Amino acid sequence: MSNICPLPAFLARFDPYAIMGLAYWLACRHDPISVELLASNKLLPMNKQALVEWVHGKIGGTKVAAEEVVDGLIGAIIGTLKKGDEVSIAGLGIFSVKQRAARMARNPKTGAQVNVPATKVPKFRAAKAFKDAVK
Repeated sequence: MSNICPLPAFLARFDPYAIMGLAYWLACRHDPISVELLASNKLLPMNKQALVEWVHGKIGGTKVAAEEVVDGLIGAIIGTLKKGDEVSIAGLGIFSVKQRAARMARNPKTGAQVNVPATKVPKFRAAKAFKDAVK
């Protein structure tokens, strides 16, 4: 990021969605402003499309190939969790599945008791390095 110019401060006054549109337009035109820089300045939400743009910028090729990489990573994590195994990524954290017990709940509108069945839910435990980086 050493050769990327910072965004002018006056852009903060404008509608964030207009800035996101401008950022995607600039990223598609291969302007030096990167999705990574825009996301770090909190002008862009980091969502799947922004992640695909970032991967595309790092590995090159087509955006379709970058999207396949992102989809493959997400699919591998979900597939592993479906089998009941954990996914541990050093420096990021551990994805796992937690079993929630059945319980009784109360409908706040009617006051009637409702049985909530047992279920499995995904869980994420952040690694120490990740926690320290976010502080």
